[in-house]
Amino acid sequence: MQLDLDQPMTLSVTVHTAAGEQVMKQEDRSLETGAHSIEVDVAALARGRYYMQLQTPAEVYSRYFE
Repeated sequence: MQLDLDQPMTLSVTVHTAAGEQVMKQEDRSLETGAHSIEVDVAALARGRYYMQLQTPAEVYSRYFE
């Protein structure tokens, strides 16, 4: 997932099932201003529909994937 920050901030990355159950959480990370590409290794997850959620103090971004 692509993310462009206009100021440095802390980012929380989680993965959820389509029903909303959290199945993965990465350690929070501090990011500098600018463009970032966030990747999560989901190879261990069962086949299905999930969404990745990126949360900063200012906004929440979500993206579905299968």
